[in-house]
Amino acid sequence: MIAHEQRPGLHGEALDLVGVTPQVATRLQEVAQPGEILASQDTQRLIRGALSVEPAGERRLPEFSHALPVFRVSGEQRPHAGLDSIPLVRETPLVGRRQQLAQLLDAWRRMQASRGGAVLVTGEPGIGKSRLVRELRRRVPVDVWFEARCVAEQQDSPLRPVADMIAALGEPLESMLERRGLDPAETLPPLAAALSLPLDPRWPRPQLTPEREKELAFDALLRLLVRRAADRPVVVAFEDLHWADPTTLQLLSLIMREVGSGDLAGAESPRILVVATARPEFTSPWPVGEVVPIPLARLERDEVETMVNEGLASGRQLPRAVIEEVVRRTDGVPLFVEEVTRVLLERGVAAEDADGAALDVANLDIPGTLRDLLAARLDALSPSARATAQLAAVLGREFRGDVLRAAATEDEAILGEDLRELRAAGIVYHRRSAPSESYVFRHALVREAAYESMMRSARQKLHLRAATTLRERFPEVERNQPEILALHFQHGGDRETAVAYWKRAGDRTMARGAYVEAIRIFERGLGLLERLPQSQERMQQEMKLEASLGTALLVTRGYGAPEVEEKFTRALRLSELLGGDVPQRVLAGLWNVQISRSDREATAALLEKMVQRAEVHRDPVTMISRHGWAGARAFYLGHFIQARDEMTKATEWYHTEGYRSFVEQYGYDGGILVYAVLAWTLWILGYPERSRDTCNEMVAIAERTGNPGAVAAVLAYAANVARECGDLENVLQLTNRIMSVGRAWAAPALCTQGWAIAQRGDVADGTAKIRKGLTKFQRAGLQGTYDYHRSALVDALLLLGEVEEALPIVRDGLSRCQTLLDRFHEAELHRLEGELLRPQSDEAGAEAAFRAALELAQRQSAKSYELRAAMSWARLLRDQGKRDAAHELLAPVHGWFTEGHDTHDLREAAALLAELR
Repeated sequence: MIAHEQRPGLHGEALDLVGVTPQVATRLQEVAQPGEILASQDTQRLIRGALSVEPAGERRLPEFSHALPVFRVSGEQRPHAGLDSIPLVRETPLVGRRQQLAQLLDAWRRMQASRGGAVLVTGEPGIGKSRLVRELRRRVPVDVWFEARCVAEQQDSPLRPVADMIAALGEPLESMLERRGLDPAETLPPLAAALSLPLDPRWPRPQLTPEREKELAFDALLRLLVRRAADRPVVVAFEDLHWADPTTLQLLSLIMREVGSGDLAGAESPRILVVATARPEFTSPWPVGEVVPIPLARLERDEVETMVNEGLASGRQLPRAVIEEVVRRTDGVPLFVEEVTRVLLERGVAAEDADGAALDVANLDIPGTLRDLLAARLDALSPSARATAQLAAVLGREFRGDVLRAAATEDEAILGEDLRELRAAGIVYHRRSAPSESYVFRHALVREAAYESMMRSARQKLHLRAATTLRERFPEVERNQPEILALHFQHGGDRETAVAYWKRAGDRTMARGAYVEAIRIFERGLGLLERLPQSQERMQQEMKLEASLGTALLVTRGYGAPEVEEKFTRALRLSELLGGDVPQRVLAGLWNVQISRSDREATAALLEKMVQRAEVHRDPVTMISRHGWAGARAFYLGHFIQARDEMTKATEWYHTEGYRSFVEQYGYDGGILVYAVLAWTLWILGYPERSRDTCNEMVAIAERTGNPGAVAAVLAYAANVARECGDLENVLQLTNRIMSVGRAWAAPALCTQGWAIAQRGDVADGTAKIRKGLTKFQRAGLQGTYDYHRSALVDALLLLGEVEEALPIVRDGLSRCQTLLDRFHEAELHRLEGELLRPQSDEAGAEAAFRAALELAQRQSAKSYELRAAMSWARLLRDQGKRDAAHELLAPVHGWFTEGHDTHDLREAAALLAELR
């Protein structure tokens, strides 16, 4: 179509259009019925996805020698759930993907038959991953498709693709939940927190730890999806997983597990099909068999020819030289094929020159790489439109219209013209399904080309402009996505401000339980900080970042990880250089490290620092730490009366509002362990029932808050108390629960579980589990309670009669008690030494060991250990014929107890006394 000349029209100046396009339009207008809209095949391809069309047969027009397919336009398609992130316009035919499309369609058919599944389409940029997925989308009902897109600039924004997908539905989350039978009061607060949505004051946010809140959010999303699938099949598409944040991948794994549950159980699974795309560098976290891989290879030569002639040339046969040039330049990458062919067609290579000779396509000045071709397309834009594309590229792959207008310096009318030009050129598309006016670059490579077409100085200015605009005009972005501001300020050259926003983003992300993303964010902040000049402000920022990073590492990698100590030690050094109080988080991080190392001197120094801090700050967090640390250290040293008193004071601070707010903000509930140590202390002091009551109370607290780390910790301590009480069934139940919660407490759980299995009679299996647990202790570098758990192995070896192996373990443990903090079990080790010496007929040595155990337990007021020592010595005396002396030794110890007579030790003591009478 060309503009032949201008002539007056009804509305000012009109163009006199000539060519094939107006001829076809005129003929279709003539054959259309009143109220009927007909379109040609080319027009149908352009409007597909925006308007509903249906085949209307073929028409023979005088201008053409062959019949033309005609389509009837029946109405506008309703935007749905992210469907229009890439409108289906100007698409070339799908070539060379018949087998891959068949796999997708087979997965769709299986899902309709209640056999849900997942597929992962992989391939290099421009290979046609999204194009293949869009072909599936065309063949499924509109209302079953839900699409989430991951973008490079939001890789550390937890669940951002999911939040955008839900926002695109256009329905309030509250009504969505109610419609599916979910209680908003229960599900909306954790969902809003996980998705960074404003909190509704009608539904107050409960005091939950970040892990529990995220767990509830995941549960709500899964229930929402499964209940939707119960009514109608669901296809969930996740584009560009190589840019997915870890939390989104975690949720996707749960969805896939839910989808696969039917296959595993031999039953129907939810009618959910997950379709994901990713570049080759993406490492799938899912096992083989859980996801169907669909790798895309480059097109073969004949496929490139088909794509060019049938799609890009609209059925015209291009000269052989043109085809050969496209094949030579593109190497079978579909997006490259499109771009090269477009350039060749624009330069008239489909025709011959005036002399009838074909043009020399090999010598045409055509960019040699896909990136250069895309840059050339941008260069062909008007200067204003190109500048708008560059600003949009700074904002991201997807960008909001209101943000673009706020950041732009052009008049709004000019900006509107620019956007129309960009859309017409296929640079950006309008996301009609988004909750506000939004646009997306046609391809990530197009956005990269626009971004890289600027000088670095120009990019910096635009990033600073974007950062300032977002901070001043869009407070919800600063509040909910500080990482976006951090990114813009960093690329804008304002490193100091960027570091502050990275810190804010990391803390906020950690408070949402997204620890992996938080670690990456803190590391980005520290890396940027290294490029700032030395100053007090820089040291202050570094100290805060190191402390936050140490906390995130502690939660994910455990107390014994060397990097945890490294971060907190660095933070302490910086704090001391700055002067003033050492922050609570720094001291707490180091305390956890040194407790796990069982370092007597280091814990003493840290406790002193905390006592000094408590003299100035009497806030709940400081006070629970001050008393909790003092109690824990006293416990490990065997000062059990002091441990009980300090832990009792600590529990009073645990239930304050100030401490609960701290847990909610930082996502770590170390305070629950005051109950754990108190429960163990009460058992040692001779109060088994009070000990069990304390265990029950702390387990109930941990389960209410739902912090998986806290739950596992208290279960591990409760299992220790159950072991001491000889409650084998309870030990097995508790340790099984620990293993299901997570791996952080697997080492002690395996040891305690193995002990119970051995005591029940399967000594070989129990011993193997204990050894496995002790190996985990060693690999993690954990010294705290290591020797206590080695005593489980000694008990098992005694059952096996393996005295030669067991005795060195006990003596090594006694030696370590002289240097390490961990010596609360020293009396028990003396007793075990005596039990091991008896089979060697060393009765004098055994008696000396029993006496040492008894006297140490008496000095410590450790009545339960005293009872065991008295029983072991009494048995020795009995076997020596000294029954009266044995009774006289054991009776007063047993008589002291006023509770717990149903426990193993007290029952054995009663039976032994009855025998000795």
